[in-house]
Amino acid sequence: MFIFSVLFHLVSYDMWFYVSHIILHKHFADIHYIHHKTPHNELKWHNTHDGHILENIGQGVGLFIPLLFYTDIPAIVVSGIIVSIRGWMRHDDRFSFIVGNHHLLHHKYSNCNFSEYYIDYFFGTLRENTIET
Repeated sequence: MFIFSVLFHLVSYDMWFYVSHIILHKHFADIHYIHHKTPHNELKWHNTHDGHILENIGQGVGLFIPLLFYTDIPAIVVSGIIVSIRGWMRHDDRFSFIVGNHHLLHHKYSNCNFSEYYIDYFFGTLRENTIET
């Protein structure tokens, strides 16, 4: 049950992140530009949370949506740790050999790769991982 709970939190986060990220790009670009101001080829793990405070809080909401159905505090903690580490790795080319450059390509082109690879694939917004960064 614990693994299912962690996966539920992660998928919930990924879906929320996708929707909120597209909304930021389409309707709140003046806020979201802060996150994109570092050139894609200069991003490092510490740029992950560069952005407006409301953006950073709002995009994390998805992690807590499963609380509408049940409460599993250890699963929230583990999911939060996974989301944080994954976010740091996605913003640093030194970890591309582990996580690919899917999100780095978003910072280069900004009209694709809004969330995790599987979410972008499902919704048709995927730009494949490539050697380019």
